Amino acid sequence: MDTKKSDCPATFSIKCVKVYPGYCVQSVDDREIKKKVVRSLKQALEAANKPESVLRFYVRASPPDHHTHSTESIKASGDIRPLLAAEIAKVVEDGTTSVRIIKLHLERFVNITFTGPHKPDNMNTTFYPTHLTIYSHVYRALKKLKKSVFDQEALQMQINEWQKEYRGDNIFFRPFSDVDGEIQPLLFCYESAWQKDMLKKYGDVCLLDATYKTTKYDIPLFFVTLNANRCCLVVGFFFIQVEDTRSIAEALLVFKRWNTDFNATYWVTDFSESEIAAMKEIFPFSKVYLCSLHREQAWGRWVKKGGNLTVGTDKESVLELRHYVAASPSEEQFKLHVEMLETHEVFRRNPKALIYFKKSMALSC
Repeated sequence: MDTKKSDCPATFSIKCVKVYPGYCVQSVDDREIKKKVVRSLKQALEAANKPESVLRFYVRASPPDHHTHSTESIKASGDIRPLLAAEIAKVVEDGTTSVRIIKLHLERFVNITFTGPHKPDNMNTTFYPTHLTIYSHVYRALKKLKKSVFDQEALQMQINEWQKEYRGDNIFFRPFSDVDGEIQPLLFCYESAWQKDMLKKYGDVCLLDATYKTTKYDIPLFFVTLNANRCCLVVGFFFIQVEDTRSIAEALLVFKRWNTDFNATYWVTDFSESEIAAMKEIFPFSKVYLCSLHREQAWGRWVKKGGNLTVGTDKESVLELRHYVAASPSEEQFKLHVEMLETHEVFRRNPKALIYFKKSMALSC
């Protein structure tokens, strides 16, 4: 039988349908049954536990002879040609990370590299990738360069610009290096002229707070914060490569040298022995206290960790008793409550909890 090309335009459509297997209707002709099933499904959807469902996709496309564009344009995978991936890595290594600029660069690269009959269709996303695809390759390239000096050099160039523009700011940067096995960890400290002035005015009580997973690098970021007249202010920050007493103390010493008259009467921190030891080393005349919020979080994490409590069901009792002692209205009451805790049956069953509690209290003194 002869076939004749249709004059109908090319069409393509996708329909997504959510199906609830538990609410199928066997007989499509019985309207009453269909109404009952629909009412039952609506009631189930309003409940807390939603019924099980699956998604079905119905794809409708016109025959190939209805399409007039190049068949190569349907190669629209989420990846790109290895040659282009290598070009993106090269451009990123040279210091360009803008997706828009890289996209223009790739278009010129493809037009120069592939000519004549080998030139791909501009709808082929393996040669002309989307912004999202380019971004993912830029991210991969940056991740591979994470341990190199690329970003450190970029940061140094940025610091040079900051020092020209903000002459009153204090900036200390020591890049990571590994020479003949002698490792020098990265250290960066920053304090603006305004932050220096605020520290001088309100620096009697300071808070050292560490944040994690806020950057693409797996390094902790520390904020030096204080309580001003109306709000809390960040008066400096630093990030270190290794979170230990030596590195934190080194960063605090930088701030102490920048502010020769600064000697906080009180430091507030979370339950981190490395932070507390560093504070006591650099500011020996300051008193260190644990932040109440971080103290609660530390205790919550400790009791949840397997193996810490001898009797696992004592978790709530331990936290309640600890909170009772921490809320003591006076030092005399605090000491009395601690003595009572030592003989309490819950702590006798969980000696590790008593040791941890005393340690947390001792570190805040």
